[in-house]
Amino acid sequence: MRELVLAVLRFLRVIGSKHFETPTREQLRVGLLWVFPGIAGRFTVVEAVRAFRSAGVESAIEVHDWRNPLKAVVHLMAYRRNRAEAVRVAERIAAYCDDHPGRPIDLVGYSGGGGIALLAAEALPQRVRLRNVVLVQPALSRDYDLTGVLQHLDGKLVNFHSPRDGVTLGLGTCIFGTIDRRHTVAAGKDGFLADKVVPEAGLRDRLVQRAWSSEWKEAGHGGGHHGIGLYEWNRRYVAPYLGAGVDDGATDAQDPACPLPHGRVSDWRSRLGLATRLGLAALNGARSFRCFVRRPRLLRRRGRTSRRRLRRCPPSPAPCT
Repeated sequence: MRELVLAVLRFLRVIGSKHFETPTREQLRVGLLWVFPGIAGRFTVVEAVRAFRSAGVESAIEVHDWRNPLKAVVHLMAYRRNRAEAVRVAERIAAYCDDHPGRPIDLVGYSGGGGIALLAAEALPQRVRLRNVVLVQPALSRDYDLTGVLQHLDGKLVNFHSPRDGVTLGLGTCIFGTIDRRHTVAAGKDGFLADKVVPEAGLRDRLVQRAWSSEWKEAGHGGGHHGIGLYEWNRRYVAPYLGAGVDDGATDAQDPACPLPHGRVSDWRSRLGLATRLGLAALNGARSFRCFVRRPRLLRRRGRTSRRRLRRCPPSPAPCT
């Protein structure tokens, strides 16, 4: 079983890395796009990154690495580690800003990666400006304070959410919690509470929330959590906020309600990615259930072993004083 798990892990690392190009100097001169995938790992955004390039995104693309996709639930609950990772990313973004002043910087986060995107934006120095931040069904609480992020924005903070995502961002976040460690329905399901998350009225117009609609079905997104990584949906709806085919100053004028030209939805890579994500989710579930069942047995076994050792080797009497 251990060999099988390691083989799957190596396979996921391969498919999650070979599809991502190394940023070139020409791309770095254009801008920077930092992609934060869901807690399952980098392979979940392979199709999204390909969609951005197809739509015309010319910026350098960096993809955050969770390192171990088999610890998806651990990634969700490791708040201190996520804070530290966000600070590390913020330092790299600040270094890029110093080397390429004035170049646009965009962040896009999927599911749990949406939480890391906001933590990284909050950790940025005051001098660093972001163009747009896009959250795709983020695993964050609905009343998470967005003031610190909006103060770094020149453009919009866009939240794509779906009321149909009740299993992962409804039941799942109620049981395992969100990135900000709240056991509640996530903002990726029902959206942020605008009055609470943005107390300042002057910043509130920078928050754009887009709920699932039947139009998303044409791009293959049926409202569930698996649809966020599909090629065509990202090309039509997410890419326009990331400088796809628009000038630096025209991003706000571009209305993603008028999507890019249609493409083929029935793409075999999207289907393979979906099947891989479902298989990894099943593997994570089986692994978590196995640990949940075995842990009490291991504790009882350790207790019996400790009692046996005490009987065999009783403690020596204290010396007389």
